[in-house]
Amino acid sequence: EDLELVEGAQGKLRATLDIMVSQELRFQGMGGEAGLMICREALADDMPWDKNTYYTPLLKWIAPLDATNVYNANYWKFYYNRIHEANVVLDSFKELREESESIMSEFNQIKGEMLGIRAWAHFNLIQTYADRYVAGTTNSQAGIQYRTTIDSLKWESSTVEEVYAKIKTDLDEAC
Repeated sequence: EDLELVEGAQGKLRATLDIMVSQELRFQGMGGEAGLMICREALADDMPWDKNTYYTPLLKWIAPLDATNVYNANYWKFYYNRIHEANVVLDSFKELREESESIMSEFNQIKGEMLGIRAWAHFNLIQTYADRYVAGTTNSQAGIQYRTTIDSLKWESSTVEEVYAKIKTDLDEAC
């Protein structure tokens, strides 16, 4: 039973990693992390494109400020879907009972990778949708929802400081 649980988690991890590098969003240049990296570059204001491109809404900072813009919606959806996939696997491990060394070794590997994915996705979201972290201040400005469960009734917005603390907690636990 525990072996089936771990094998199912391995499959979900592989599927999550595959989606992260796929062209699954149906928009040119917008699939997977590679496409989203280009979008973040466009937002950095250091791309001198003088023609209309698929990235024009990003180059002009139209997309991040418009909740209905397809670029913005896909960015948000992409990262929160990766978070959901990580949380599904992490929640499923609550049922793990066996203490065999091989099962626990595989469990720890998958758990670490999923915690890393969850932290990475939240980091990308807060970099785009919240004010910047400023060292030496309280960073009490509004952040994003840091989702650690699949239970949507427990999702609450966090401050920027809280989000970065939760990212660190996930990464520490992943190691």
